[in-house]
Amino acid sequence: MPYKNFITEVLSAHADQLLNKNDRDPDYVRLFPQHRDLPSLLSLAAQVKSALEPVAPAATFTDRLHADLLAAAQSRQHPQNSSATLMTSPIVISSIVGGLLAIAGIFLFVRNQMQQKNPV
Repeated sequence: MPYKNFITEVLSAHADQLLNKNDRDPDYVRLFPQHRDLPSLLSLAAQVKSALEPVAPAATFTDRLHADLLAAAQSRQHPQNSSATLMTSPIVISSIVGGLLAIAGIFLFVRNQMQQKNPV
């Protein structure tokens, strides 16, 4: 296991034990004596834990967050049809414009052919 992953795993286990206030705390320093920076990291983790105070969000915040998450999930499950309407609108408009241009082209072609037959 690479060194970085090892330290991450040990510090994670140590943090879990600090949060759970587990008295059967294994002595990581004795378990892994070859890692000389481990005692200072474990000490720093304990100091950070003692400096932090537990924080709980307000009930209104959690209720609003829950409602917003449910609304977002529902909107993803049932997409609006407005996107389908917007996609068909440019197609319809472009086909109408194309049809008008085709009619105008035919009209000009016929008019040009008639003028060539009847020179003025």
